[in-house]
Amino acid sequence: MTAQATPNLTDAHALVVFGRDATGKPHASSFTESEADLATKAAELMGLRLLPVRTDSERALARRPIRLDHRRRIQPQRGSCGTRLA
Repeated sequence: MTAQATPNLTDAHALVVFGRDATGKPHASSFTESEADLATKAAELMGLRLLPVRTDSERALARRPIRLDHRRRIQPQRGSCGTRLA
């Protein structure tokens, strides 16, 4: 059984999921409104934190690279709980 959200390209960022995996590696991703329900369920299963995006300034921040520590800059991946290091 696989549940997948169909991304709507006109959706605005609605949710940021972030946290560290079992090895301590930081992860962060942003999700649109149509992806938020599945992202919430996945984040809860993986023990990640949720940050709702409510204002235009928060949406602008959700589109920017996330700096989780002083050594690495992490690019948010839309619709994925993975990360891409820049």
